[in-house]
Amino acid sequence: MPLYKKKFKTIFITRVAGMIGSHLLDVLINKGYKVFGIDNFTYGSFENIKHHLSNPNFQFVDGDVMEAALVSKLTLEFDAIIHVAAVKKISEKESSMPTMLVNTKGTENMLQAAM
Repeated sequence: MPLYKKKFKTIFITRVAGMIGSHLLDVLINKGYKVFGIDNFTYGSFENIKHHLSNPNFQFVDGDVMEAALVSKLTLEFDAIIHVAAVKKISEKESSMPTMLVNTKGTENMLQAAM
């Protein structure tokens, strides 16, 4: 069966409390999926996910995609991973290093965990 026709049941979302992640969470929960989310609230907001915390189809971990061991342990039982965790550089006054590290190493951690 082609991947695009597969019915995923359990989805892992990174940065689930952010704007994109929380909207994905709303849609997936409303369609009957089980969703597991991770966020460290650097940019996300607890307000975006609190209405799902009592839903048995949603589990949340306050964590960071930079923690390779945590991510690897958490991603063992999911049909799909939606990785939207990223850091944006707001101004030239800020260092580019945090942006580069999360956007590369965080993504690498998620790719390794998915294998």
